Amino acid sequence: MVFRGEIVVLMDHKLGLEYRDVALRREHVNMSKLSSTEILALIEALETFAEPVRIITRYRSLSPIGTTI
Repeated sequence: MVFRGEIVVLMDHKLGLEYRDVALRREHVNMSKLSSTEILALIEALETFAEPVRIITRYRSLSPIGTTI
């Protein structure tokens, strides 16, 4: 659906790094039946189609913990 343009994926840099970290773990590679190179190519293709998103963190004055928007 993504590669046919039916849906738009929103992604920031950190999410792309997280995809790589998780998808390239040995147990995930073994279960996928794909090579690490094929998985990386799939992630890179997904990044090509994704719309970049800027994540903004805003801290509220009454809250000691920040909220991510």
